[in-house]
Amino acid sequence: MGIIFQKIMQKQRKKRNPLSEESGIYFIINVHTAKIYVGSALNLKRRHSVHFSALKKNKHPNYHLRNSFNLYGSESFLFLIVETCGKDELLELEQKYIDILNVLDCEFGYNICPTAGNLLGYKHTEESKRKMSNSHIGKKHTEEHKQKISEANTRRRHSEESKQKMSKAQKGKPKTEEHKRKVSKKVIQLTKDGKFVNEFYGTCEAERQTNIYQANISSVCRGKLKSAGGYIWRYVA
Repeated sequence: MGIIFQKIMQKQRKKRNPLSEESGIYFIINVHTAKIYVGSALNLKRRHSVHFSALKKNKHPNYHLRNSFNLYGSESFLFLIVETCGKDELLELEQKYIDILNVLDCEFGYNICPTAGNLLGYKHTEESKRKMSNSHIGKKHTEEHKQKISEANTRRRHSEESKQKMSKAQKGKPKTEEHKRKVSKKVIQLTKDGKFVNEFYGTCEAERQTNIYQANISSVCRGKLKSAGGYIWRYVA
């Protein structure tokens, strides 16, 4: 665990009640990989409880976050309140963080829905949908919002210690750009005796449809593992 993330967690644990019952934007951060889930909630404290209860029971609806939680364990995930705001601002702010931090890419984040939402007890009005849709079209961020984005990104920067740990963990894996290219390639699913099962538009899509961890599918395609989820996987040339 990186020093930066350790300090954040220690700081939160020292507070008597670090979680707010206000509405706002939050991150769930994997402290080993720096992957982020961006979310918004009407009650941040309640939302934290709902997320981690579902994750610990292996019933969380976000398969990507759930698989990672099962792999790394609960101590590897930090619930971080980014900012509090009124409920009318939630969708717009959540969408901006989703877009800016690129958390839809499974190499960087855990979000699987391109549109902000999934608010606890909150139904989208037509007006909020319109604002959310237009929030990042031809609109410049205020200096205050830029500062908040910068602070959020600062929390993601790794210390030298965490960089070394991540480097060791990723040893032998392709570089980011090469991996992105491979992820975009079609993959096929085969039984262990070589019979065709299905074809997917990349390893992320395969995970979405089969609930088999994307990193394991990718490892099979690259010859690092023999099988994943009981199947053989191959990139389509």
